[in-house]
Amino acid sequence: MADLNASKTKVTFWLLALALVFIYVRPYELIPILEKLKVAKIALLAALFFSFIESYKRGVVLKERGFRLLFYLQLLAVVLMPFAIWTGKAMDFWLESYVKIFALFYLIVVALEDGRKVDTVLRLIFVCCALVAGRVVLAFLTGNIIYDYDGTRRVMGISILSSTDPNDMALAIAMSLPIGMYFFYTVKGLLAKSFYLGLALICIAAILYSGSRGGYLGLLTGATVFFFMVYRTKKLRLAGFALLGLMALPFVPGDYQARFTSIFDSENYVYSEAGRLGIWKRGLSTVIREPQGVGISNFALTEGERKKEKGYQGKWHVAHNSYLQVAVELGVAGFILYSLFLYTGFKELGRIIRMSDEAGDARRRFCATALTASLVAFCISSFFLSQAYYWNHYIFIGVIIALKNVMTAEKTAREAIA
Repeated sequence: MADLNASKTKVTFWLLALALVFIYVRPYELIPILEKLKVAKIALLAALFFSFIESYKRGVVLKERGFRLLFYLQLLAVVLMPFAIWTGKAMDFWLESYVKIFALFYLIVVALEDGRKVDTVLRLIFVCCALVAGRVVLAFLTGNIIYDYDGTRRVMGISILSSTDPNDMALAIAMSLPIGMYFFYTVKGLLAKSFYLGLALICIAAILYSGSRGGYLGLLTGATVFFFMVYRTKKLRLAGFALLGLMALPFVPGDYQARFTSIFDSENYVYSEAGRLGIWKRGLSTVIREPQGVGISNFALTEGERKKEKGYQGKWHVAHNSYLQVAVELGVAGFILYSLFLYTGFKELGRIIRMSDEAGDARRRFCATALTASLVAFCISSFFLSQAYYWNHYIFIGVIIALKNVMTAEKTAREAIA
């Protein structure tokens, strides 16, 4: 079926695409003068301006459950600012990051009004992540690495989505991999398939060199969900992919094998009282003592207070768990809203899959499968990472809602014709 309303947000869409490129790739490190131009911020503001001129969907967006839930999270973050441990830190974080994520989410839902635009944004995300992955691989090959406390070689300092943390970078790339596989399966021609497969291999290498356990977990989870959904009735082929993965394991350098398997080692430092287990226990005690929340971006401060009360010294840590991060900072109400927001993403994916099956649209089903794998990868990995206010899942859920709207409009048009 032809795409509907394909040009109604043309300027908004291309400004959004420009903003996404600069948010993902962050070329400021390579071309410093671009940072002074504030390209991403200007593109976002201009896209918002044109969205009010071009879009016919503003009223529809306001009715979206995902949009409303994210708006309530934004409102809660603002309401809690005067009561935060450090009000200035909460306000700065909201202004510099979280409200921008909200604006980007809105633009994605508004501007992706047909299937071609959805595919263009997904392709853009994957290629941008692959470009960052290429920088990671190059850094590793040229010796620009550090050695972590357990001796693992790690590439650090390469920015993606406003962060230079290798854990953030690894999860962003891991979430993009199912998207790459979606295009690999649906494009035609050996050259096109080789292109996407090559980028996927670069992404896998970058996740490996990041030394991020959360990234490894995201990669494994995303791949498992994707192939299980694709080959749900072809168990032998699925088993073949699993066997290939196991056969590749011996070729992974020993330090990275040990790094990954330490995820499941309960004796590892990260699960000790001095590590993440202790952080999680102290975080839960804060939720019980202050169920209203301590303010966005204030977890490390309250963690420091709890450590002092127990007579501990040393670095004040982040949550290393997105769900606990939200519960501590935005309270029980914020945790419920955040959980409902993630659930909305999966609920909309279910609708997309049902509509794809009804229409016999294999390509859209592949797309929904990839987005499901990406979102599951996030939900599992973010249990070990502080990702609650990071760009990743907000961008993906925005795309999911946009795709659901596209398919709903196409279904309505088919029914009208029939």
